[in-house]
This record gives sequence, structure tokens and C-alpha cells, in this order.
Amino acid sequence: MPSSLRSGVRWNVRRNRSNHTGREELPVAACGNMSVGIGCRLFAGAPCATSMGERQMRLNGRFVAAVAFLAVAGATVDVAAQARVTGKITDEWGNGLPGVLVSAQRDGGGTPTTTTTEDNGEFFMIGLSSAQYDITFTRDGYQGIRTPALIRSRDNQPIELELEALPTGGRLRGEQEFQAQGGSPWMKFNEEGFFEFEDADGEEGMGTYGIVEQDALLVVREYDGDDDKYSIVVPVVVSFSSDQFTSFTWDGVELTKQ
Repeated sequence: MPSSLRSGVRWNVRRNRSNHTGREELPVAACGNMSVGIGCRLFAGAPCATSMGERQMRLNGRFVAAVAFLAVAGATVDVAAQARVTGKITDEWGNGLPGVLVSAQRDGGGTPTTTTTEDNGEFFMIGLSSAQYDITFTRDGYQGIRTPALIRSRDNQPIELELEALPTGGRLRGEQEFQAQGGSPWMKFNEEGFFEFEDADGEEGMGTYGIVEQDALLVVREYDGDDDKYSIVVPVVVSFSSDQFTSFTWDGVELTKQ
């Protein structure tokens, strides 16, 4: 047999140890995990069908892995290229304002990207492309704000703004103070739409108010006691006893004009 053929195939020659014939079996070529009889056509240095299949599978696997890597890399680059905007919106007292609608409109038009602030006034907006935007902040009962911003894929400074509370209803003339018997609780109003108070717990605070018919809608903005006692989202409503605004009831206690 030519030496070139021997170099390409490992031969295992098994002898039939039968007492009847004493003949040699056909040489068997060991090819990978499969033994093939010499009757198949083998060429020096040429892989058998099984080896070629395995090699093709390996090549296909490497190709799929390469495609997957490129897809992931492309997605990573695409996400990294997206810009984002973060910030916090507060009232004039520094309270975070929830429910503020934040809308980012790209120069040149298109559909704006929107989100709303969380309970603490913070917002997070993603999926923007690097460009010049007009960003508006609006909420019922507050003066809206529009501000231009150059949004980039990185190094954007957080936006921090204050929204001014709009007047709600009417105002009492001058400065008027109301007290319960014994002097506490008490409440003082001014004609600019602000009020101060001391509640039944002896804690003081202040905020904004508006008169609607015979009701005073009180939004507590600053309070010395428990932060959860008053909410800037839900106003405290007290009702005056008449349109003369000489007394009202607060938490079951009557306060009269001084």
C-alpha cells in the first residue's frame, strides 16, 4: 500500500482467531469516532464524511457566534448612542412635585417624548437622540415652564426647576387671623395668597390658599411636624360659616376671626 495512504489513516488489522480459516479480516480505517471498512474510497490526507460534517458544524457554530456577537455589539452601540434626561421638579418651598408632565420636543418637529415626575418630583427620560430640544413642564395649579436644552448621548446635567403655584380662587382682604378658644390652633391669611398656622398638635406650617365660594382650599407647603400629615397634592378644605368669613371649622374645632 502506498505510504501516502498510510500516513492519512490509522490502520487496525484484526486477525480472525477462528481455528477454521485462520484468515485476516479486511483492514479497518479508524476515522474519528467511526470505523470505516477499506472498501470505502479513502485518499491520503482527505477527511472522511464524518470529519467533514463535524468540521462544517464547527464552522457553522463559529459563524453563528460571530453573527450573535456583532448583533449584541451593534445593540450595545445603539443603546450607548441614545441620550437621556433626568431631573427634579419642585415647588417654591423645595417640595418635590409629583405628576408633572415632562415633554421633550425635538427641533424640527416629530412626536414628542413624554414622562411624568415621581412622588419625589424626580423624572427619567430615555430613548432620545442627540439633538436640540424644547422641554416643557406642566401641572394643574402651577405655572408651566418651557426650556431649551441640548441633549447629548452623555454628560447631560440634571434639570432642576421650580414651578410657581397659580392662584386658586379668591383671597381674603388684608391680613386676617383666626383662633380657637384658648389661642390654639390658629391660622393667619394674607391677601397675596399665603397662610400660616399652628395645628392642634402645636406644630407650625405655611402654604398657599384660595377661596372658592365659602371654602378655603389650603395647600400646606412647609410643616414642622410629620411629613406625611399634609400633602401638596390633596389640599385641606375648611368651610367658613357664612359669606362674611368670620369663622370656620378645622378638624372639628371652630376658629373665629380676631
